[in-house]
Amino acid sequence: MEWWQIVLWILIVAVITAGLYAWGVKKSMEQQQNLLRMLYQKGSDKVLHYLKKHDTITIKEMEELVRDIRAGEFHSKNKAVVTKPHEFCLQLVERMTGRGFLEETVSDGKKAYRAAQRHKKER
Repeated sequence: MEWWQIVLWILIVAVITAGLYAWGVKKSMEQQQNLLRMLYQKGSDKVLHYLKKHDTITIKEMEELVRDIRAGEFHSKNKAVVTKPHEFCLQLVERMTGRGFLEETVSDGKKAYRAAQRHKKER
């Protein structure tokens, strides 16, 4: 093997290594946001599933639903867990009402939420 071939192989390995390193750094920087997004998605899914069988849901009922939610990416050992269900539910309600999934209502004199009537967009 000639010297220029050895240098070429070293450069190829260096470029591949740098690319993998940059990809890993990008993934680790976005990981916290991805885990939080996954927690909100799982919480939304549980709330909407609950609302298919019930008319309304209160914050207390929502806290019980999301108490044990965990989220993790398959390529990482880091996990996100709901540790403060009340605070998480308040943020979840804000996100879901802002995106049109929940509507605020009153049930038995208490503030509650129900699934919003979603309208299909006409093309």
